[in-house]
Amino acid sequence: MVRIEATFSRSADCRAIDAHIRTASSEQPGSDGIQISKRGETPITIQDLEKVIQVHISRRIEPKELKMVLNEPAVTVTMVDGRLKADHENRVELALEAWNTQPIIDGDDGVCIRTLDGDGAVYGVATSPDGEIFTTSGHHDLPRGRQRGGAFRQWDSATGQCTLDIEHDDKMLCIAVSPDGSTIAYGSHDNIIHLWDATGRVKKKLIGHTDAMCRLAFSNDGCTLVSGSYDDSIEVWDVDTGTSRLKLTEHGNIVYGVAISPDGSAIYSASEDRTIKKWSSDTGECVRTMNHDQPVHSIAVSPDGAIIAFGSKCGTIHFWDSENGQRAQTLDRHFAIVWSLDFSPDGRTLVSGSADGTIKQWDVATGALIRTFSGHEMVVWAVAFSRDGTTIVSGSDDRTAKVWSTLPRTPQFLATVNQLCSSPVAPDADITIDPGDSVALPCDLARILLHFLATGLPRSFTMTLTRPVARVELDENNFIKTDSEDAELVTSIKLFNADRCDQIIADYFLSAASDVFLIDATVDQLRQVVTHVASHAVPSSLTVTTADPATTVTLTDGLFSADRHALEVDAILSEANCHMLLRAIAEQEQNMAMLRAELTTVKTESTAQISMLSAELADLKATLASFCASPQTCPFTEANRASGISYLKATPCSRPPSRPTMALATSRRPLVSSADSAMPDASQRPESPSTRRSSPRPGPGSRRSK
Repeated sequence: MVRIEATFSRSADCRAIDAHIRTASSEQPGSDGIQISKRGETPITIQDLEKVIQVHISRRIEPKELKMVLNEPAVTVTMVDGRLKADHENRVELALEAWNTQPIIDGDDGVCIRTLDGDGAVYGVATSPDGEIFTTSGHHDLPRGRQRGGAFRQWDSATGQCTLDIEHDDKMLCIAVSPDGSTIAYGSHDNIIHLWDATGRVKKKLIGHTDAMCRLAFSNDGCTLVSGSYDDSIEVWDVDTGTSRLKLTEHGNIVYGVAISPDGSAIYSASEDRTIKKWSSDTGECVRTMNHDQPVHSIAVSPDGAIIAFGSKCGTIHFWDSENGQRAQTLDRHFAIVWSLDFSPDGRTLVSGSADGTIKQWDVATGALIRTFSGHEMVVWAVAFSRDGTTIVSGSDDRTAKVWSTLPRTPQFLATVNQLCSSPVAPDADITIDPGDSVALPCDLARILLHFLATGLPRSFTMTLTRPVARVELDENNFIKTDSEDAELVTSIKLFNADRCDQIIADYFLSAASDVFLIDATVDQLRQVVTHVASHAVPSSLTVTTADPATTVTLTDGLFSADRHALEVDAILSEANCHMLLRAIAEQEQNMAMLRAELTTVKTESTAQISMLSAELADLKATLASFCASPQTCPFTEANRASGISYLKATPCSRPPSRPTMALATSRRPLVSSADSAMPDASQRPESPSTRRSSPRPGPGSRRSK
């Protein structure tokens, strides 16, 4: 039910609800938040929920509390920790997706474009040249009976799918990827560094530390790996041989961070002992020590090697000149330990991850804060730029890794989406959205699709996304399709298509449409359709494609079939086909019974007609016999009379001669009237044939003419 707005509403209750929604969405909600429920007989619908969500997203307002009790469908939606949740699944999933994936942000803050499941606290993140993402994770306290302590995972950045998952008995704390992507190193809580190739095959194990590793760093040529450890030492490893070339032991406490200069000549380290040290990578000599007033937990070197950045326990970030060791500037917008730093590939920006749960991007030249990425709920342990600098990956104690866009969302693009989602869609509209220089995300698409479901579909729709790179369009059957396999994008599209299936199923049940075509249907929707078909009219064509399990069901020759086997789908189709066959048998038996009844009726009627005709024939025969026996008969010779009677006797069912039969059938009277019953005298009789033949014929010279 779509309630008409304001002055066009159908009741006072309806107008009151519309006014309440507008008031609640027009300004920053108070401490009580938003409470919307049914008034009078007017229901609260999914269109009302869509309206509230669109207004708050467009105005960048996050209410403290929100509760909506919907009647169509019957579901209660509430806000918990900034996320919308429903008390059960009931056609509001796309609305929840549109809100929960949409960043509610102020100003130019960053946008999370993907969240990855870490299966434990994510301690390390790294990226490869081809855009792959790597994470290492571990559990603080393993549940009883759980054998897995940590995991190394590889992710497809284009789809968000996990392509490699390696379990480990201990926490996996740090990770690094060589510049060419050929070698992956991770350090675990068992004091061992594991080297893998790009296929996930173990190359070497590096053993030397006596405690767990904190950070790893490759040289630009990929031949050297440096590790910092809880054992207060630094190891310099030869990647080809797997042996330690140098062991640096001048720190007096945990070595939290290590980095290598671009030319590979120097190694930098940051320690709990409040110092930053510069080492010769050839000799292992400490060539400079820079003291700080706080423990130092992270360090990074700019791509040109000119700047050393380090993060401290108090939340400050400091830039030092690598040549003279002089402090350049201080960045102080974090409020807790800065656990990780990374320079962008072009060296213009720096990203930092903090125990305050935020990630910040800084302008290196000016020290200005560019944007803040907020979304993690706990400590951010690690951050890393993608190799093209367009995204940042972060790992957190909240058991997730997140991918953030460093590209802007332009006001023009946001205004286009807001305008589209603020008014009903015309059925003859042709909508094309091109983001231009802006970032276009799956959450933007989710808003638009939710609006389509609430107000109606356009004639055509095409949208280009940038993260992921994808094209989305409305097909000829009014379902959404895309050329991307991105997990978040596919989720939004499947939710939209499932809701479209609900609409089509409802229309089919009401109007018995001749064709049924569904895409991304749920198993429950498949069950509804085939059950209805099995017990009602069969459509001329039926195609149902389910999302999970992925199968296509068709109706052929009155029976359902699937293109692949799936246990639940097979059970549904088997039951439906049994009903179809039983119904067909019952219909055939009914048709046969009707035919038998018709045959019986025809037989009875035919027998009566035959009896009637037989009676009439007998009557005719009797009449004829009576006529022939009468002394007043027609002037037939005895021979003709006898032959006529014998003809009747010999062929009682054949048609008698035509003239007597017609006379009898029409008048039932003697053929000769009483006036003509006297025999004519001889003078009036005609000549017989024999008399005529005996008289001579006059010839050409006969005198008879005289």
